[in-house]
Amino acid sequence: MEKEKYIDIKIKRKYEKSNDFKKYYVTGAIGGFKNQYDFRLSFFNVNSNDFLMQTQKLKEQNLSGDEFSKKISKMEMPHEIQCELIMTEQAAKELYNFLGKELKNYEERKKTPKKNTPKKIFHPKPYEKSNKSSNQNYQI
Repeated sequence: MEKEKYIDIKIKRKYEKSNDFKKYYVTGAIGGFKNQYDFRLSFFNVNSNDFLMQTQKLKEQNLSGDEFSKKISKMEMPHEIQCELIMTEQAAKELYNFLGKELKNYEERKKTPKKNTPKKIFHPKPYEKSNKSSNQNYQI
């Protein structure tokens, strides 16, 4: 029996957006493995405005600390789930590696000052005004 031969070929990838492609701005994510095959990741937005308004109304009632804490703990802050991704274990690992690499690079860029960034902002200083002219001259 002949041994199988493998050929190493690089294939170009072409990424195209589908017709129903959507973008979401999200503030958080939840998820995990729901079974042995699927990793599920749901993205959400937190709507804190209503919660903050309710909290402010409670503050205005001059409740004791315990009463205030009890009422706050019974309140709910809406988290609107925008979408869910379902992926294989391999795709979850690729996402993990991708995010780790991107976040590491982002953190490094934040530490390193940008090249060609001016150290001081230039503001022209006006000359002392002369009685001869109403035009303002600037010293450079």
